[in-house]
Amino acid sequence: MEAIVINRTLSFEEEQNILILAQEKHIDIYANVEITKELAKFTQGQIEISLEEKKNLNSEIFKHIINFGEHLINEVAITDHLTIENASIWHYHKFRSYFFISNLFYEIKAIENLTPKYLNVTVYSDNTFLGSYFHSNKIKLILPSKVPGKTNFPALFNYAVFFLIRALVTILDLNKLKKKKHIVIDHTIKQTCLNLHTLKPEPGNYNLQYLFEKIDEEFIILDDVGIPKIFQGDSFKLHSYYFTFNKKRFNSEYVLFRGILSKKTRKALKEQLLILENKYSLIKSELSDPIDKLILNLLISLHSSTKFFLFKYFAFHQFFQKYSFKSVSSIDENGPRIKSIMDAAKMNDLFTYGIQHGIIHDQQPNYHFTTNDKKRKITTDCTLVWGSYWENKLYNHGNYPDNSIIKTGFIRTDIIPRLKNIEGKKLFNISEEQKIIVFASQPIKDAVMRKRVAFEVFAGVKDIDNCKLVVKLHPAEMNDIEYYKKIAADAGCNDVIINGTIDLYLLISKADIVITSFSTVGLESVFFNKPLITIDPLKQDIQGYYKDKIAFLASDSKELSSYIQEFLNGSLSLNQDIYNNYLQDQVYKIDGKVGDRCIDIIKSYNKQNDEI
Repeated sequence: MEAIVINRTLSFEEEQNILILAQEKHIDIYANVEITKELAKFTQGQIEISLEEKKNLNSEIFKHIINFGEHLINEVAITDHLTIENASIWHYHKFRSYFFISNLFYEIKAIENLTPKYLNVTVYSDNTFLGSYFHSNKIKLILPSKVPGKTNFPALFNYAVFFLIRALVTILDLNKLKKKKHIVIDHTIKQTCLNLHTLKPEPGNYNLQYLFEKIDEEFIILDDVGIPKIFQGDSFKLHSYYFTFNKKRFNSEYVLFRGILSKKTRKALKEQLLILENKYSLIKSELSDPIDKLILNLLISLHSSTKFFLFKYFAFHQFFQKYSFKSVSSIDENGPRIKSIMDAAKMNDLFTYGIQHGIIHDQQPNYHFTTNDKKRKITTDCTLVWGSYWENKLYNHGNYPDNSIIKTGFIRTDIIPRLKNIEGKKLFNISEEQKIIVFASQPIKDAVMRKRVAFEVFAGVKDIDNCKLVVKLHPAEMNDIEYYKKIAADAGCNDVIINGTIDLYLLISKADIVITSFSTVGLESVFFNKPLITIDPLKQDIQGYYKDKIAFLASDSKELSSYIQEFLNGSLSLNQDIYNNYLQDQVYKIDGKVGDRCIDIIKSYNKQNDEI
């Protein structure tokens, strides 16, 4: 018997061929994507690996990713082969590699599970990496015909206008950089934040806004805006705040523009890219493990991204040589967009600060390093964390260098003392009698799990009386309102508010119950003493909320609904002692002065004796 697995949209010809085969002989067809009604008559439904298999794969791939850079090729570790000056190419792509390879193996495992039952399995997929993994004659992979990517000219035009204006504006105002000592990078998608002084909503950096409002004349904010993916249909909107003059800020487009014009930068980039390509060939010839080969093939496929991050490194390297800055600070300091700047800063003897911006869980590649990475000083010189728990985690599990971590608290909490004075203000015209249940969504990398989590929430809340469900969209999901509306409709949940613009802390302060999967919002709900339920079909408890007894873990809609109703009728309540002890361990202080502490630490660095 034969099987056909459909994991991508079919062409008309492909669909007709499958229909003919299905009519002529018995073939089991599995479809994991939407197909026509005519073809659906012949399918056996979807194939998906079990939750336990996903959990095991996540753990296995994570270990593989962390150790990949230490494999020796001609007695030199892969990480060192792929390091150019101070720029570690492997660490630029480690985070992306983990999630890509994990999701790839969900598909691989599902296909492999079919092979004992069938003589042949034909797979329609758009994942070219499957071809380098499957070598069995039983598995036939059919990829789509190559269609040239279409340039998104409106986005390209908008970005070109944006880039040139921002670069030129900075050129005209370079004098303000001469006396600045410390750079703080602002690179996040703007969210609605309450002004620390007026409490009025305004677009800002969710994590650093209250630091920005307190910095003095020694600081300058580097405004770094992400480049749109021109060949993937991304839009690029020209927001007014991109062009607002601000004496506290300068634009990274100026640095990149200088890099483009610099013959020295262009030459260095060209030379190093050729060396890098040769390194890829050398490493590839020596690898034998199939997962290692997949990781390397992914790195090779990301060469365009590598080219940009390396260009950014060289451009900022040259920029830092011109000025006398002392330090650079940022959140997401281990992501490639910021790490390329941090690496250039360290190359010029600037002190670098990483600022914790979210929960650091046990399968977060950007905060887990090897003992050799520790010797290489891959991390920033100093990392400012929320509390003792995170300090111990990074030292004991993340392999962070000794004496490189300082507890400051969570900058975002500086608004909390002000919010506690806002009473009786209802949101979205929700009546005083209705209970507000907040679901903090996330762009979970596993598309199947992301959809399932949302469905379980909608299904679990739909039949609960006198409640209003508010979905607080993650910043990366601002264009996904229709996505969640469709899942809500499929679950039969018709009374829901989906919003991405309201200030999160204001929303949590008015919530009666908070639901999340593994978002930082779970911890933030504790700041406001709110009941927390995690929706976790895999029962992984990635953030340890359940283990630490500050959350109830629901694996499906039935368990979720039960917990909600028990909270609302009073049969279930918070353990205040556990909440208080947890908070003391997680967050150093919530006193409205975290931003001030961060500023004092940054300014206290003395380069002469290398002390903080």
